Amino acid sequence: MALKRPQIGTGGPTGCSVSAEGGSWSKSLGSLVEFLSSSSYDDGSPRKPGTVMVMWEDGAWKAWLHEREMSATAFLSASTPDGLLKVVNDALAADRVPWRPDRRPQGKPNGRQ
Repeated sequence: MALKRPQIGTGGPTGCSVSAEGGSWSKSLGSLVEFLSSSSYDDGSPRKPGTVMVMWEDGAWKAWLHEREMSATAFLSASTPDGLLKVVNDALAADRVPWRPDRRPQGKPNGRQ
């Protein structure tokens, strides 16, 4: 199957106020669904939902996790996409994600120019 060129739109909605529906992921990847969609921590304090980017690099599937509220980032890897999602979910569930502080260029508050 060939990858189709994406159609880049302009404008449109940029946010969503509806609760996330995890579908089949809710059972097998519940911690990942919660990381991506939860707007509060277990103590009730507010949080920005997390971000996960999946990529293929150097012969491995890798996930970049970003905990936006805490300005922390982590990388995890596995040999298959399914394995990667399980590794990410299990690390989140066990609170064993190797978080590091974001690296942002000095003098640029959001890393943007």
